[in-house]
Amino acid sequence: MLQSVAVSDTTAVSSAAAIESRRTPRSVAAFVIASGALTGAVNAFVNLLVAHQAGPDAFSRVSLLLQVIAIVGFLATGLQYSVARRVCAAHSGLRVREATRALRPWILACVVVAAASPLEASALRIGETGAVALTAAVMATTFVVAAPAGILVSQERVRLLYWTLAFGTVVRLAATLPLMMWFGAVVGPLAATLLGNGTAAAALVVAVLPRRTPTLLSRAAGDVRLGHAETLTNAVLAAALWLSWSLPLFLARSRVSSGAAGDIALAQTLAGGIIFVTAPVPSVFFARAARRGRATGLGDGLRIIGVVSAVCAVALTLMGPVVARIIYGREAGVAAALVFLAASVSAAAAAAWNLLLWIVRATGHRAKALLVSLLCGLVVECVVGIWTSSRGALLLLPLLGLGIAYVMALRQGGIRQAWQESQRSTDDELT
Repeated sequence: MLQSVAVSDTTAVSSAAAIESRRTPRSVAAFVIASGALTGAVNAFVNLLVAHQAGPDAFSRVSLLLQVIAIVGFLATGLQYSVARRVCAAHSGLRVREATRALRPWILACVVVAAASPLEASALRIGETGAVALTAAVMATTFVVAAPAGILVSQERVRLLYWTLAFGTVVRLAATLPLMMWFGAVVGPLAATLLGNGTAAAALVVAVLPRRTPTLLSRAAGDVRLGHAETLTNAVLAAALWLSWSLPLFLARSRVSSGAAGDIALAQTLAGGIIFVTAPVPSVFFARAARRGRATGLGDGLRIIGVVSAVCAVALTLMGPVVARIIYGREAGVAAALVFLAASVSAAAAAAWNLLLWIVRATGHRAKALLVSLLCGLVVECVVGIWTSSRGALLLLPLLGLGIAYVMALRQGGIRQAWQESQRSTDDELT
């Protein structure tokens, strides 16, 4: 299984990639947005179910763990796009062995998290050590998914990738209620998430076995080391972005009452659907940007995300208070609608940054400018958040931090150059 791929298998995969690449990016984007919508709907359903069964305090605890898993998902996205770019840059048959090497440090980190689960449960005021240990297992499966996902992205086999991920999401949905009945409102949803992730990971590994794919990571030791450095850089960038989005939930545990913390958790959970729906969009344009060495598709991607975010924000502002009244059993007026609007605007900013980050990183440059900008924005969020005790103000912190990060990156020239490259690519396609 660790041998190079036969020529016939290489031809088959190349043909599949060619068929995929002939589809217009917008048609593929529509498909992956539908897949993201399914993921967002399932996440919303699971969280609403937990909120209804467990109440605001328990919901804020399980929501915190799910936010940690989401942060790890963004770290795994860094691994995924690092693998995708390395495969796009490779010109020879590669080995599965290198993929397992790329995963080792991340799996080891998950083992450390599991070993320290009693301390983490106490520090986060979760109260259930088993829930934290289960969270570590979900983290491990998330990283396992990332490597084969990156291979499929590099081959522009995006539909296959998201069909598989959608199947794992359906498994999670089907398992949530039975596992909640068996293990409770905190452990049950985490167990269902583990089952869904594990199913998707197994299917993706089968899809990219050596008989099916010609490339994984570079054979050359120097290229492998470069791949590790790039993976770490992408992971840190992804973590900074997701921390900017999820910081209000972490601050809410200490800055506001338990009821208000539950409101923030609900608003961020529902608004996070905007991010889930639009998160696959970069994968549509990533391989082409990596092969061309310029930020192809940035304008198209932002227009798609803008339309989807606007529709979701209007729907959430109108329906969010109704959902809150059903879940928590108390009246919700104009103030609650503004809370959901604030969460939606911040989620739209995070979704736009997610596309910007990965399309720019597809070229393999500008990491330092992006990282410095995101970290400075995150610091501003933390400083302002320490002095904030309003629900709406806390939920607008990501908009503030990511806005500052964008202005800083623009002034450093990296994003300006990406916009220019994107415009040139559009002009080339028109001519």
